[in-house]
Amino acid sequence: MTEYGKKAASIRFSPQLPKKIFLLSQADRPAEIKLALLESAVFDGWIGMLININTAIFVGLIAVTAGFGPIASLTFLTVQIIFTIIGTVILLFLQIRQQSNRAVQSNIAERLIIFADLLVMFGWGFCILLFMSPLIYERMLLIIVLTTAAGIGSATLNSRLLPALILGRIILFLPSIAYCFWEQPPFWGLLICTLLFATIVSIGIGYAIHIQHLNEANLAYKLRETSVLLEQQSFALERSLSQENQAQERVLKETKLRESFLHSISHDLSQPLSALGLHLNNLAHQRLPRVADASTAAAQQCLRSAKGLIESVSQLAWIKENLPAPKLESTDIHALISRLVDELRPVVEDAGLQLTYVPTSVFVRADPEFLERVLRNLAYNAVQYTAKGRISIGVRRRPGGLAEIIVADTGLGISPGEQQHIFNAFYQIDDLRVRQSGNVGLGLSIVSDLVSAMHGRITLQSHEGKGSRFGVVLPLAADTSQLQRQESEGSAAVTNSASLTKQRILLVEDSLQYQTSIAAMIQSLGYNVEIIGDRSEIMGVSDDQLKNCDFLIVDFDLGGGLTAFDFLARSSSNLMPKCVIISQYANPDMILHIKDQGGRFLKKPFMSEDLAMALRVVEKSWQRNDDSTVS
Repeated sequence: MTEYGKKAASIRFSPQLPKKIFLLSQADRPAEIKLALLESAVFDGWIGMLININTAIFVGLIAVTAGFGPIASLTFLTVQIIFTIIGTVILLFLQIRQQSNRAVQSNIAERLIIFADLLVMFGWGFCILLFMSPLIYERMLLIIVLTTAAGIGSATLNSRLLPALILGRIILFLPSIAYCFWEQPPFWGLLICTLLFATIVSIGIGYAIHIQHLNEANLAYKLRETSVLLEQQSFALERSLSQENQAQERVLKETKLRESFLHSISHDLSQPLSALGLHLNNLAHQRLPRVADASTAAAQQCLRSAKGLIESVSQLAWIKENLPAPKLESTDIHALISRLVDELRPVVEDAGLQLTYVPTSVFVRADPEFLERVLRNLAYNAVQYTAKGRISIGVRRRPGGLAEIIVADTGLGISPGEQQHIFNAFYQIDDLRVRQSGNVGLGLSIVSDLVSAMHGRITLQSHEGKGSRFGVVLPLAADTSQLQRQESEGSAAVTNSASLTKQRILLVEDSLQYQTSIAAMIQSLGYNVEIIGDRSEIMGVSDDQLKNCDFLIVDFDLGGGLTAFDFLARSSSNLMPKCVIISQYANPDMILHIKDQGGRFLKKPFMSEDLAMALRVVEKSWQRNDDSTVS
C-alpha cells in the first residue's frame, strides 16, 4: 500500500452535529440570555394578552350559539377579562420600570411574569368546566377541542420562560382531566387520554419554540458582543492610523529639517575651505622645510577629502530636497566628455593612472547638467577605487535607438553581493583607501537618482580585482543635420499627405518632465502641438477644443484621481479612435478597454518611432470611424 493509501486508510470520519441550545444552562452566557428572554417576555407579553381576550370572546360566542347558556358564557368572559387585565397591568408595570431605568430585579420580574401567565391559564382551566356536561357527549368533545386549541395557542405565546410554559399547560388541562375522571362520562378513558396527549403536544410545541427563542437570544448576544469587539478594533485601528500619520508627519518634518541643514552647512563650509585651499597652495609654492612640505601635502589631501564629502552631501541635499525637472534636449556627448577629461586629467596623473577617451559624434536626449554630474561622479569614483592601470571613457550605440556612455576602470572591482547595494545612499565598500579618502557612499546614489530622473538606466559589470564598467543608457538624439533628416523620415513614415504639417495634436500631460520630450517628438514628426498641462486647463477644456484637434495624446493619470477616460468622457463624441493613451503602468484591463474603444496605448518612456507608429494606427482607425459614421 502506498503512503497516500496508508494515510487515507487511517482517516476516521466522525461527523459532528451542529451545536444546539436545548437548555438555558447550555448557552454561552446563561445569565445574559435569561435577562434577554425576560426583556422579550415583558415587551411582547401584551400580544399574548390581546390574543387571549380575542380567543375568550370567540369561545364565548361559540358557547352562546351552541346553547351552553348565557350565564355560563357571561361568567366565562368576565373571568377572562379580569384575569387578562391583571396580567396586562403586571406586564405594563414591568415595562414602565424598565424604560425608566428602574428595572425590577430579574428573579422578581420572572416570578411576576410566570404569575401573570398562570393566572390566565387558571381562568381558562377552571372556567371551561362551566360548559361541560357529562350527559352530552358532543359538548364534551367540543370543549376538549377548544381546550386543546387554547393550550397550543397559549404555548406558542408563553414559550420564552420554561416554568410558565410547563405549569401553565398543566393548570389548563388538569381541571378537565379531573372532571372526566370524577364524572366518568361515556368514553371517559378516551377523553382523558386525549387531554393528556393534548397536554404533551402543547408542551412539546412550546418547548420547540422555546429552543428557537434561546438560539435567537444567544445569536443576538454574540452579534452584540462581536459588534462591540469590532467597534473596539475599529477605534484601535483608527488610533493606530492617527499615530502612524503623526509619526509620518514628524518624519517628513525631520527629513526636511535634516536636508535643509545639510544644504546650509555644506554651503557655509565651502567658503572657509576654499580660503584654506588658497593658503595651502601659497604655502606649497614657498620654500619650506621638508617636514613642512609633507604636512602641507597631507593638509591638501585632507582638504580634498573634506571638499569631496561636502560636495557629495550638497548634491544629495539638492536632489532629495528640490530636484528640478530635467530639461531633456539634444546633448553633445563629445563636448561634455571633453570638458570632463580636461578636468579629470591632472587628478588621474597625480594618482599615477592613465586616462583614455574615444571621441564620438553621438547625441543623446538628456539634461546636460544632470548628465555632467553623473559622469563626473562615475569618473571620480573610478579614480578613487583604482590603484593602478587606467580609466576609460567611451560611447556605444545600442539597439532600439539607445546609446550607452561607459566609464570603465581597472580598480578593486565589486563583489556580486555588494553590487546589489552600491547604489544605496551611504553604502561603501569596506576598503582602507576608501575610508581614508573621506568617501561616505553618496556618489552612486546621486548617479542613480539623476539617471532615473532622465528616464534612463544604469548598467554594471564588475569582477573583483579586475575592475568595473558602469554604463549610462539614454535615448539617442541627433545633431542639426541628423535632426532634419529624422523629421523628413518621420513625416514620411506617418503619412504621405502633403498637408501633414497642418494637422494639430493636443497633448494632455501634467508632468513637465514628459511635456518637453513628447512635444519635441511630435514636432519632429511634422505635427503642430498644443500642450495642456495645468490643472485648471485640464479641468476647463471644452468639447469644441477636443473635437477641433486632429489627434490627442493623453496621459492616463492626470492627477487628483482624474484619468484619461474621465477627461475624454467630457466630449459628446467618442474621441478614443483618434487618441493615444500614454502611461508608465501597463494595466491589462486599461489596455484592453483602450483597444476595444479603437484607441492606442504607449508605455512611457517611448521613442519617436513608437509614437509615429501609434499615430499611424490611430489615423487609420479614425478614418474608418469617420467612414462608418458617414455611411
